[in-house]
Amino acid sequence: MRIEWGADALALVIVDDGRGGAALVSASAGGQGVAGMRERVRLHGGRLHAGPVGGGGYRVEASLPYEQRGAER
Repeated sequence: MRIEWGADALALVIVDDGRGGAALVSASAGGQGVAGMRERVRLHGGRLHAGPVGGGGYRVEASLPYEQRGAER
């Protein structure tokens, strides 16, 4: 996972190797998957890109803009 604070946005990059884990959440548990993540990011004016990675696994990249308090413009 990588987190970067830019001048006007927070950037997140999460990559998984595709092997899964012991505590997987099933679709019937009420999650909305990538569509839900994309909707939430968009509600905050951000962007989300998600998809499979070559060789297995998945990559999610999100950029969430913010306004710095007290910053002069």
